[in-house]
Amino acid sequence: KIALYREELVVAALARQLRRPVRWREDRLENLTAAANSREDFCRTRAAVDEQGTLLSLTLEMREDFGAYCFFPANYLARVVAMILSGPYRL
Repeated sequence: KIALYREELVVAALARQLRRPVRWREDRLENLTAAANSREDFCRTRAAVDEQGTLLSLTLEMREDFGAYCFFPANYLARVVAMILSGPYRL
């Protein structure tokens, strides 16, 4: 939905050049190995709560390995995680 993979561009270019449909096919293992969701990440979260369980603070340490040829901007994942980190809770 977000990522445009190089393979998709190659398939479109080939279809135009050959003037016939071209199909890209990968199995589930190939997708899990090479797609954007396959990147290694490490997250450590710390939270402070009061006696009633109110969330007072939330800290996240995150390390991502996007590989040598990342198609996301450098801080993309950090921005997405920051938007959803607290979920439905107020800080």
